[in-house]
Amino acid sequence: MSVITNIARQRVLDLLKNEITHVGIGDGGIPSESSTHLNGELLRKPAKIEIDDEMIVVSATWNENEGNGITYKNAGCFCNGATDEIGTGELFTGNSINVVKDGSQSMNILIGIGVEVMSDV
Repeated sequence: MSVITNIARQRVLDLLKNEITHVGIGDGGIPSESSTHLNGELLRKPAKIEIDDEMIVVSATWNENEGNGITYKNAGCFCNGATDEIGTGELFTGNSINVVKDGSQSMNILIGIGVEVMSDV
């Protein structure tokens, strides 16, 4: 098995950082490996991206007056032509959440994507 160098790992992180553009939340089920969209997507925002060691942290915040009165069941990040418009681009990764949002709080969604080095010993 080949060694993944620090340069290779950083290159992968940099490529992903430039590809992922948006975060969406919805009231549908958990995405599957073949999902291209987020089930029941209701809201979408541009993503904030940070690289933290061997992980990309993708985030978006909805303030106190956005998206209230809904139980959110899933969240995901989007790439490949995604815009602020729901249904654009493709789902990069997604997961289940369980958040009831009301006007007394903001909501910050954080999605971590790791680049892990595997070894065959």
